[in-house]
Amino acid sequence: MSSIAKEIQPMIESNPDMPIHAIQSQLLWKHQLEISLHKVFRAKRITTTRIYGDYQEQYGLLRLYCDELLKANPGSTIKIDVEPCGNSGSPTRQFRRVYVCFASMMRGFKMIGRPLLGVDGCFMKGPFPGKILSVVGIDGNNSIYLVCYALVKAETTQSWKWFLQLLRVDLGCTAKSCFTFISDRQKLFFPNGEHRFCLRHIHENMKSKWRGDLYKNLLWSAGRKTSIPYFNKDMEEINTTERAIQIIGARDKPIITCLEFIREYMTKRIVNVKKLQAKCMGPLTPHATEVFNEIKKQAAKMSVLMVDSDKKWDLTGMPCKHAVAAIRDMSRNSIDAGIPEE
Repeated sequence: MSSIAKEIQPMIESNPDMPIHAIQSQLLWKHQLEISLHKVFRAKRITTTRIYGDYQEQYGLLRLYCDELLKANPGSTIKIDVEPCGNSGSPTRQFRRVYVCFASMMRGFKMIGRPLLGVDGCFMKGPFPGKILSVVGIDGNNSIYLVCYALVKAETTQSWKWFLQLLRVDLGCTAKSCFTFISDRQKLFFPNGEHRFCLRHIHENMKSKWRGDLYKNLLWSAGRKTSIPYFNKDMEEINTTERAIQIIGARDKPIITCLEFIREYMTKRIVNVKKLQAKCMGPLTPHATEVFNEIKKQAAKMSVLMVDSDKKWDLTGMPCKHAVAAIRDMSRNSIDAGIPEE
């Protein structure tokens, strides 16, 4: 069995989700070996343990792993919660959940200054069921920014409450703090925050009844509307029409391998963002530059009638085509208004 496991290890390393039927076929084609599916299954399990570690043993090493993370990332919040034990003298406890929020990632989120957070969870695979909970923000280039994550035994109200209360402390929330949360209708514990449902999840829940791109496009069109009359118009069209989101890769791994997968994912994303920033020639991120270039094209088609040189507009955010046209007109009339990018 060990020799079969050694033979199929390169296959599993390159394709962890390779079905046992495909492994059996590869062994027959490559070595003319007729091996039962049961033996292939056992060999794959041995190989998976060699590559990713033992599921049960890693729970015993979890506290040491978290201690090492804290040493390497001072100021971070890493919490392990265990089931209550009747015997206080017992050296072991049963795992309940673990929360990870790196100090550098939280600092980065606060520097971005966009109080928008997406909350979601995905099922874990393997012999020990559970859920990965995560909170993501949006960076300056309109890409996702992972803020914190947790592994819990089950997605319950208590699990979410525990997770979000730790997040609240890390965010430094006060009575005046205002965040907007987008979720798949999970219960949130931020009374001063704006709560919004994730449109993609709403579509996933509804598309079993209303299939096809027509319904999906109508739904997204309604979700983008910013006034009640236009929203109601789109909803009426939906009602009269008959037919109308990388942490996933961690969920089949043992717990420490899973946590390391997510940590490495975060690290790689930060490196890619830095590479992207290095290519920026102007003051804006690539995505913002692309959006703003379109606004400037629209502004170039407009004419401005000046009625007062003391114009006012928002001090932060992407200026609209009207503001850009006005700023350009002021510059042409020797009025110092700066450049629109500022």
